[in-house]
Amino acid sequence: MSGLWAFLFLVLPPLSQPITPVSWQYIGPFSAGSREGGIDHLLPIGGEERAVPHPEDTLVSPLVPGGDVTWRTTQVDSLGWVHLEFPEVDWESLQDYYGWVGLIQCSYAYTEVMVSQKVRALAQLERAGLFYLNGTPYYGDRYGHGYFVFPVVLEEGTNRILVKSCGYEDESFRLRFLPPRGVLQAVLKDVTAPDPVAGWEALEGPVGIPVVNTTEEWIYGAQIEVARLSSPIPPLPPLSATKVPAQLELPGPFKAGDTLWVSVRLRLASGEVSFQDSFPLTVFAPPQPYRITRISAIDSSVQYYAVLPPDPFEPGRLYALIFTIHGAGVEARNLAKVYQPKDWAFVVAPTNRRRFGFDWEDWGRLDALETLEDVLRRFPIDTNRIYLVGHSMGGHGTWVLGLHHPDRWAGIAPGAGWPSFSLYVPFTLQRAHILGDPLRALARWRVLFTYHMPAYVENALYYPVMIIHGGADDVVPPFHGRLFYGLLKALGYKVRLYEVPGQGHWWNLPETPYTDVADFPELWEYLRRHTRNPAPDSVVFLTADLGLSNRCYWVQAIEQEELYALSRIKAVVESPRRIRVEVENLKTFALKPPLDLVEEGKLEIRINDRIYQVPYKGAPMVFTRKGKGFRPIRWREPQRFKRGWTYGPIKQAYFRPFLLVYGTQGTREETALNLHLARLRMVEWWRRASGFARILPDTALTPQMEARYNLILFGSPRTNAVTARYARSLPIQIRKGEIRVGSRTFRGKGLITKFVYPNPRYPGRLILVIAASDPEGMKLARLLTTDYSGAGLPDFVVYNAEVREKGFAGVLLSGFFDSHWDLDERSM
Repeated sequence: MSGLWAFLFLVLPPLSQPITPVSWQYIGPFSAGSREGGIDHLLPIGGEERAVPHPEDTLVSPLVPGGDVTWRTTQVDSLGWVHLEFPEVDWESLQDYYGWVGLIQCSYAYTEVMVSQKVRALAQLERAGLFYLNGTPYYGDRYGHGYFVFPVVLEEGTNRILVKSCGYEDESFRLRFLPPRGVLQAVLKDVTAPDPVAGWEALEGPVGIPVVNTTEEWIYGAQIEVARLSSPIPPLPPLSATKVPAQLELPGPFKAGDTLWVSVRLRLASGEVSFQDSFPLTVFAPPQPYRITRISAIDSSVQYYAVLPPDPFEPGRLYALIFTIHGAGVEARNLAKVYQPKDWAFVVAPTNRRRFGFDWEDWGRLDALETLEDVLRRFPIDTNRIYLVGHSMGGHGTWVLGLHHPDRWAGIAPGAGWPSFSLYVPFTLQRAHILGDPLRALARWRVLFTYHMPAYVENALYYPVMIIHGGADDVVPPFHGRLFYGLLKALGYKVRLYEVPGQGHWWNLPETPYTDVADFPELWEYLRRHTRNPAPDSVVFLTADLGLSNRCYWVQAIEQEELYALSRIKAVVESPRRIRVEVENLKTFALKPPLDLVEEGKLEIRINDRIYQVPYKGAPMVFTRKGKGFRPIRWREPQRFKRGWTYGPIKQAYFRPFLLVYGTQGTREETALNLHLARLRMVEWWRRASGFARILPDTALTPQMEARYNLILFGSPRTNAVTARYARSLPIQIRKGEIRVGSRTFRGKGLITKFVYPNPRYPGRLILVIAASDPEGMKLARLLTTDYSGAGLPDFVVYNAEVREKGFAGVLLSGFFDSHWDLDERSM
């Protein structure tokens, strides 16, 4: 039997017809905290994995009169939607008392599906984020985009399904099981592609296409053909999906308004076509904005941004740049459309990885910075006239980018921008907040403090700020804009509050030709008066996370005395021979003032109250703490040192290309669990980050891969060969029934740890170890994830099943490594 026929013989038959479960039982609502996933409200009846409704089930909920809830029944509507309604809950009073957070709830819905034989299918869950199929967890799409699918197997006979639906007030979701269209299938509703523009002779660029392995077998050697070009598909594990980068070339010229249909074929290693279809591209004509695609340095995925060129465009001229940050649910090209073309500036709208994405924190922030660098490479931009603007979530992103990277902008304009999660949608009703010991939660709050933007307002020294807000905004109340206005005003900074009485969250007055909330004359008159000074004689810089932001103009923070606490440095050139410096919470820092501000030769550097004579020829002057003062040193960075892309915390392992490496050395069940955990991360990375991820077994990791990638390791030294290879060099030891962190040892069943650490063989790369004392502990790996904004995981955590009830309050131990990646007992 040939290899192809052997493969096909092993493949399960596909589901023949779509299945939409009709009858459901549901229970709830249960009070839930903002951004606190993983709480299992069904623990009293066996937990989410085992839950089957019984008439006698009674659970407690503080949201309902009397405090008790039981199962009730419902039927889907004509379109297959399940409506979970709770008319007995006084949502209005809850909102009056708690605000939006009082409306957050989680509910559960149960059904069963019968099939006559074991089949493979694509599960599509819309408007809910999690479901269990026969006790195994899978992800859905909370935002209901209509494209996300998760490949599953339906067992012969009865299949138990439990959907967890979390959101605001009464919720609705839809679950369907769809027949696969091939062994490999593309999801063309979610293509990331560049736009053709009228008059162009050709269109070239990367394109991202989700590819799904619908089988229980690995698929090797497949190819994706986009139009005329073929690109390799990396080995795809069973029942998985990722967004594969490929190349697109289309010959022109193109005519405005035409629709181009781009063919896509997926070929198996044998050459057989498994899937064939096409997707449309509309030809845009100036002055319409269009999309440009690029390859991200984060994960080698294809991302895009929208560009509105100047009108008219004059070759040889430098233009300003309006860098506009979209709000939640807004697509970047649609945001660019609200701007009138400028004869003086390009308008560029980056993505946040998705329309909702990461709130312009973490991967959203990195995506924006990568876009900015790409724009500067492609277009004639005056780097001293880059204006940062954004609305709503984009207003928050404007504060994030503006204050954490203050030396890049000539002016910023946050519109309806919220300051931080703790001030916008507070964590008041999180279990971790209600039940947690404040000292136990300290490590988490130190990570979250990174994006608590009012703490960093001093960094706005260098540019004018226009804060835009509707006076009747009930989505992001004007309190938030006024708060920032007061802080900046107190500092004496250049700030204006443009608050429009009677207007809500977004406004566009019919009598004006522009979009009043985003693109109005007063805004540009205010910002355009200022250009960036590339060499200011006075620098103020605050940071709490040197892996995120560690430099501003000619000062650099190298090492903190207390990690993730606020550090401040102020440096002022008082004369060509004298610099005054004030330093707080920095052990090591560097100065490199431009030679048009100071003279070569000996400089007098006053640091706090002490004076140092330092020779200067343009190279960085590095100072480190010695006793109560500092001393100049020749800085040689230690090999194992927190810096740049190897700083932490846990989430930073996903900030550069990574591999999901699952352990195969345990039992069959342990190997299957490790693979499924990696698969959950892979498929969720596609959905949440429009991202590209790769999975491989521990036996397939090569030295070349090890040197190139961050490694996400699923499995303990007993079950993962790569984890075992590093075990003696790691600060946290995992054995059967035991996890040891320095002098502290935890024993018992169901223990798990997650920690980030430099690769012992390649210190320039990170490893993220996800390992447990036993299989029960490993099942908890899905909880306390970090691939969303507001997660707040530090460098390491140790926990058990208590987190299913208490969230982060159930963590046994958490903390940070010090600047040299040694255990820091003080931070635990």
